[in-house]
Amino acid sequence: MSVVEHLSNAIDRRLVAQRRFLTHVQRDETNEGNHREYGAALDEWMGSFSSFKSKLFLYFGEDEARTFENEVHALLRETSNVILRTYRLGEDELSSRDLDEYKNVLLRMGLAQSVAANFLNRLNDNIINNKFGTVQYINDINTGDLDKISRTYLFLRLFGIKS
Repeated sequence: MSVVEHLSNAIDRRLVAQRRFLTHVQRDETNEGNHREYGAALDEWMGSFSSFKSKLFLYFGEDEARTFENEVHALLRETSNVILRTYRLGEDELSSRDLDEYKNVLLRMGLAQSVAANFLNRLNDNIINNKFGTVQYINDINTGDLDKISRTYLFLRLFGIKS
């Protein structure tokens, strides 16, 4: 499904841009050009954010859309905030708490990448198992929506013909 592929590519572009800008910050080699380049990457991500979220809601349901926003996006945003704060203030001007966050930002970015990969793998598993779009709710007794369960399916289940 193209939405997963597009989302995967967008996550990769965001992570690459963050790592690149972090490297500039760590080496104290930041300039207006690489800051602008990072800003453009953030603009691209945010320009697609609502579209991704609504497509995830449509194809995979509210839980996956919420996971995208509250786990995947939240980790990317948190790490970005740490990097941008360090860029603006400089490492020497960070509070002790902010300095700890900065020193651990690479680990948090690794966590973000892992969470994103697990999320994308789950979406791909849903596609493989035909659990996306409205198809996922048809004859699925686990959703609790009895209107989407056919009488034929219930009859087959009653006699143990279908599980």
